[in-house]
Amino acid sequence: MNDKEQPAKRDIGQLYTALQQYDCIDEKPVVAGDFNWNIIWDESPSPSLCGDFDAVRTQLEAVGVVSAYHHCTDTEFGDESDPTFYMRKQENRPYHTDYVFAPESALDAKSMTVGAYSDWIDASDHMPLGVDIDP
Repeated sequence: MNDKEQPAKRDIGQLYTALQQYDCIDEKPVVAGDFNWNIIWDESPSPSLCGDFDAVRTQLEAVGVVSAYHHCTDTEFGDESDPTFYMRKQENRPYHTDYVFAPESALDAKSMTVGAYSDWIDASDHMPLGVDIDP
């Protein structure tokens, strides 16, 4: 998360860097996990990042790979109403920082779920994401 040697490659910069280095992007991969980022922070990282969330999303969408949450809920990035992370497990500090990007053609419009705080907070500060993907 915090790359002290190369701070521009921390957080979402790690994923951006990986997408630049690996040639599997054209094979329409599933990219899932804790991105430690939301597009709402793209304008104010300090220090600057080598690539922000919008750059990652643009690169994935260019090959038909989309965020399952945003695709299935028809929600704009930054307007998420289902938190996936609670800072220090505090219910009053919700963020959407976990994602599943998958080929749009493999997603059913109603196949996305986010675990509820009350069901999962004892296990983790992150909520599970459920996605049905049609290979």
